[in-house]
Amino acid sequence: MGAGAAGNANAACQQKLLRRLFRAVLCVILPCVASAAAEDGATPVAEKRAPFPERVERAATRVADELERMGLYPYVTSLATGGGAAPGVAYFDPTAGGGRLGLYGGLSQSVKGDSLLEVRLGRIPHEPGRAPSRRPGFEWMPGFVAGERGERFYAFGQAKLLELGAGRYLQGYSDPLRQESFDAVAGYRLSPKLALQAQAGILSVSPGRGAHSLGMEFAPALDAPGLAWRRDYARFSSEVAWDGRARPRNPRGGQFASLRLDRYQGLGATPDFSRASLDVRHFQSLGSERHVLALRALASVADTDGVAVPFYLQDSLGGGSILRSYAEHRFWGDRLLAFSAEYRFQAAPWLQLAAFHDGGRAWGGFSSLDSGGFRSSTGVGLRLTTPTRVLLRFDVARGDDGARLNVKAGYSF
Repeated sequence: MGAGAAGNANAACQQKLLRRLFRAVLCVILPCVASAAAEDGATPVAEKRAPFPERVERAATRVADELERMGLYPYVTSLATGGGAAPGVAYFDPTAGGGRLGLYGGLSQSVKGDSLLEVRLGRIPHEPGRAPSRRPGFEWMPGFVAGERGERFYAFGQAKLLELGAGRYLQGYSDPLRQESFDAVAGYRLSPKLALQAQAGILSVSPGRGAHSLGMEFAPALDAPGLAWRRDYARFSSEVAWDGRARPRNPRGGQFASLRLDRYQGLGATPDFSRASLDVRHFQSLGSERHVLALRALASVADTDGVAVPFYLQDSLGGGSILRSYAEHRFWGDRLLAFSAEYRFQAAPWLQLAAFHDGGRAWGGFSSLDSGGFRSSTGVGLRLTTPTRVLLRFDVARGDDGARLNVKAGYSF
């Protein structure tokens, strides 16, 4: 059997396994939903009069509690631009290795064939009742930095395998891509609001099955979107974050600031690059907690020695948080500067209204992908909330590319 046939057979086996896994998860979820619905019918009248989002959250909590007892956490995510929804399931046991040593495994498959497999082992940061975030950085673990928990230290090893199909991650410019990484991660909370994180590991990026550039040698002068050259890096990163938000997932006051430094040391013919990123946020109540002004500034700069950062590793603008009138990852570059301002009005305990303005620019990368100047978006939003978090938000924004509706779970920033 040829290499191509073998690869297709492996892909088919993998997708078959994923389908079986999702069916098994559904067999668990559906009885839980039915049970939760039955319990909801027996709830006291006072609870039924609670705001609708709170009742939805309570029902979802009952379902989640049943799954949590088995260590299962189903989710729906997005692996890349144009890949569509990616249902997944995570298994997490915080004491699988005895004591505080935990085991995490995540598997997701998009409707268009992209897939992500992730495994972690060690002391893994997480919020009670939730699986660890699949995204790096302190922004995605607010319970650790600003929480009242006693945990002050975490350390774990992780391995990831991400496979993306053609056109799945850069608006049709791209060949199939395969990323494999192995990292050691450690973090320490210096005070209730200040924390540090360090990471070291290996990243290997190569053309996926069917890529026309498979087997070609890397040539910096010819590097461009659509040519997914094989690149190998030893990578090192550090981050320091200050989190003074009282309720990180629906802040009414306080500040958040994060400084991240990354070093990608090229192996073989792969060129090196370094990057520094700064994210600063301020939340100011206006007379009462029902009226909040939220401000955010974001900057990123890469030192590349004249060779552009690979487009799949560049920072980007566009999507549900920054420049919301543009598609996800609409603009990419070695340098990035952006800001957002939102006025948030808590019209009811379960309903938040917002007006916002985003602005930003990405440049210094490939000319077809940078912003070509400063871009902006203006819009309004509606969010379903509880006192401590944003459950679902609808943002309508308008910019140079026209109007766009973003439907997202969770807060914008």
